[in-house]
Amino acid sequence: MLERFKKSRADGRSNTQVLLDLLRSGSAGQIYTYAELSATLSEGLDRTYSKKRVCGICSGAFVSLLSELNRALTNVPRVGFKLSHANDHTGIALNKKRRATVQMRKSVATLNNVRHAELSPEARVIHEGTSLLVNAQYHQMASTSRRELKTLDAIKRITG
Repeated sequence: MLERFKKSRADGRSNTQVLLDLLRSGSAGQIYTYAELSATLSEGLDRTYSKKRVCGICSGAFVSLLSELNRALTNVPRVGFKLSHANDHTGIALNKKRRATVQMRKSVATLNNVRHAELSPEARVIHEGTSLLVNAQYHQMASTSRRELKTLDAIKRITG
């Protein structure tokens, strides 16, 4: 087995499992400081996790936290993380959607602005195929967003 995948904890739990165990007993709105999270994650290990590493672990545990506890963690700058209320999930999802749209726009720009002369014929074919797919996906997302905005606008007009 690779050294990278060697179990660090005596009980064999991963960082995500340790984090889930800590948050399982928490209530919505509870704030966990970076120091508290680092101490919990470092317990029983010969190292201490930095603030940056704690952020990475929390980010990596996002989907597991949603699926197992129906909760999300949101960053509280310079403090730690907050266990979000159910009311916050819509805002969290919209923020993630906005960030994904920005990343897709950057992907499209990267694929559309390339020096084609530097590509081999095989690489050019692969590049053009990838570009077609990514552009189509981006435009489909943009179209869906426009329809969503129109629908929300109509709902607002109806409900006053």
